[in-house]
Amino acid sequence: MRFQLLLTFISFFLASFSAVLAAPSKHPFEKREDKCPSLETLVDFVGDKGFGENTVFYTYPGKDSEAVKFAKTECNSKTFVDLTKDMKYINWMKECAADATARKQLFRRASQAMARKATGVAFLILPKGAVPDKTSVWWEVEYPELLRRNIGVIGVTPGPGDAKKWDWYEYDPAEKPST
Repeated sequence: MRFQLLLTFISFFLASFSAVLAAPSKHPFEKREDKCPSLETLVDFVGDKGFGENTVFYTYPGKDSEAVKFAKTECNSKTFVDLTKDMKYINWMKECAADATARKQLFRRASQAMARKATGVAFLILPKGAVPDKTSVWWEVEYPELLRRNIGVIGVTPGPGDAKKWDWYEYDPAEKPST
């Protein structure tokens, strides 16, 4: 009886151990990350889509809808929202951004590409006095890229009604991200 119990225990142990050894070392979604476009590809894509002069960025508590409204009515420019409506970008989302990590990587690369293509002045939809989260895409990716390229940033405080009446201010945070 003891022998059978010991044999059963060893069999279960070996079966469990062999299942772990046979498991793939990477999740299938991780392979999708390799299909994400490079920063250089995204820079070319953003340029082809007409991004550049007077690019409009936004960060919480600014909203994407406010950025779109300002871009269309005030400076005839584009925002990240315009980028996400393009079928090529949508296909990249399907191919490489099925999980949160890859999606975050694609968002950050696309945002950096927009900042790299920015010319003239960049606009930031952010109420005056509001402080972006230190882990935001604006603080970690977009703003450092604009600083490296000496692109001035004008902050825009959104309000009700016509975007032409929104307050503009020189965006110059007391603390700057490391570049």
